[in-house]
Amino acid sequence: MGRKLLIALGVLVAVFGGLYAFREPLMAAAIDRMTAHMFVARDDDPFDPGIAIGQTFPPISARLGAREVTQLDEFAGSKGLAIFVNRSVDW
Repeated sequence: MGRKLLIALGVLVAVFGGLYAFREPLMAAAIDRMTAHMFVARDDDPFDPGIAIGQTFPPISARLGAREVTQLDEFAGSKGLAIFVNRSVDW
């Protein structure tokens, strides 16, 4: 019984030693396999995300407290203005 246990322990040490020695190529292969079909080769769906970068922002009408805001220039500082617009949370 002791001899079989030593052989099993030796095999386990050899397997884990091999896995440790080749951990980087094994990890790279695993990541390649997991992400193989994650991205599409080209984007040809009809989805239109909206205005392009650098294009003029369309006119807005919003309320800030009691007043109506139609110009974004009054909010822009010396570094510009960042705007996040969420079209809908319920698609």
